[in-house]
Amino acid sequence: MKKNIYWIAAVIILILAAVFIFTGRVNDSTSPGMAELDSMNIIQVEMDVHGMVCNGCERLIEKKINEQEGIISVAASFRDSTVIVSFDSTKTKIDSLTHAVEVKGYKVAGVR
Repeated sequence: MKKNIYWIAAVIILILAAVFIFTGRVNDSTSPGMAELDSMNIIQVEMDVHGMVCNGCERLIEKKINEQEGIISVAASFRDSTVIVSFDSTKTKIDSLTHAVEVKGYKVAGVR
């Protein structure tokens, strides 16, 4: 009886996996979702940010930047005094990103 239940569970898992793969729910480089992302005007910038002293500062800055439209990824590091942001340049501008950081009390010393 237990073997039958295991076989039924295995078959259900395989069917679900096949559905996700064949309906495009699993992203890979040939997925239509990735093609849309590649056609966007994606820019990555690194900001030098002064005033971050802890992980809480990182989270605060990341949260504020993520509120901007078109943000793809953001990673703040208080140890390196940097914030790296990838974004769609048709939806937000660098000035908006620097303003989002500075409105929280930090100083953006440079952007590259």
